[in-house]
Amino acid sequence: MTEQPGKGEETDGGLPTIRQDGIVAYLKSWKVPLLGLLAFGGVVAAIIGVTSYWTSGSEERDAISHCESAVKNRLRSPSTAVFPDTSAHEGGEYVYNDIPARYREMENVTTWVVTGPVDAQNGFGATIRNKFNCRAIFSDGMFAGTEIGYIE
Repeated sequence: MTEQPGKGEETDGGLPTIRQDGIVAYLKSWKVPLLGLLAFGGVVAAIIGVTSYWTSGSEERDAISHCESAVKNRLRSPSTAVFPDTSAHEGGEYVYNDIPARYREMENVTTWVVTGPVDAQNGFGATIRNKFNCRAIFSDGMFAGTEIGYIE
C-alpha cells in the first residue's frame, strides 16, 4: 500500500515536497535571481577581460593591422594574403627631419616598425612568400598613417 502525502505536502516525481508556500517557494525565489546574478557577473568579467586585452598593447595591434592592410593593397591578389609571423616593435619618436612632410605638424609622433612574411598568390596563381617592412605612425596615440619600406 502506498502512503498518501500528508496535509501540506505534494508529490514531486514520487517524492514528498513541501507546498509552494514553504521552503520550496523560498528556494525557488532565490535561485532565479542568483542564477541571473551569476550570469551577469560572467558577462561583466568577459567584457572586462576583452577590454583589457584590446586596450593593453592596442597601439601595437593597430600598427600590425594597418601595416598588413597596406601590404595587402599592394599585392596582386590581396584576398589570398596570409601573414604567418608578423612582428612589431616600437620605433620611438620621430626626429623632425625623419618625419615625412605630411606628419611634421603633428605632435607626439611615435612609430611602430612592423615586419614579417606574407604569403599570397601571384598573377599566375602560385603562392609566393614575400617579406615586408612597414612603419605605422601615431600621433597622440591615434593612428596617422603607414609607410611601406619594401615588399620583396
